[in-house]
Amino acid sequence: FSFNPKFNLQSLSNRSGGTSFGEGISFGFKYAQQISKKWNLAFGGENLIHFDDTIDLGRNFYLVASSYYPFLRVNKDNPSLIFINFGIGSDFYGYGSNGTLGGFPCLGKPNLTGDGTNSCQLGPIGSITFAFNDRVAFVNEWFGYGYGSGLSFRPFAENNLSLSLYATDYIKGIPSHAKRFCENKSCEPRFYGSISVSF
Repeated sequence: FSFNPKFNLQSLSNRSGGTSFGEGISFGFKYAQQISKKWNLAFGGENLIHFDDTIDLGRNFYLVASSYYPFLRVNKDNPSLIFINFGIGSDFYGYGSNGTLGGFPCLGKPNLTGDGTNSCQLGPIGSITFAFNDRVAFVNEWFGYGYGSGLSFRPFAENNLSLSLYATDYIKGIPSHAKRFCENKSCEPRFYGSISVSF
């Protein structure tokens, strides 16, 4: 099992929305537990505790089950695996285009889907990852607001440093609701990069 406190700093520059560097601080958590040899369960929340009123990322609870299956049995010592995740999530994960499962009290406002109330929408979420070996993986996910794909690479065999490049909103018009939040109602692909180290 694991327990991870999550710190988020949203504004690293003076954004056009009027936030200054260092604003948009929030806390969340993730708890994960192995429940059988091939199944894991994770429960968590992102941006649950707000330290100012500039956060626009939602109060995002989630409950997700995960499993894995071998494929492309080329190397017995370093097998290729398919990872499958599915579950439900609130607010950012509960936008209407992926179907909604009702409301959920999400610890206050502001939030993204509560229309001014303390309640957030719930929706289904899921992902499928192709890990070609223990160093390269390709991810596809549907996360409520939209979808995304990414490539993760661990450059050093004996080190847990990972580099990732991720793209979202790269199929024009899908999901249909996204254009409401894009400048001039025109959504362009967005790209993200990350560097992570696990212990």
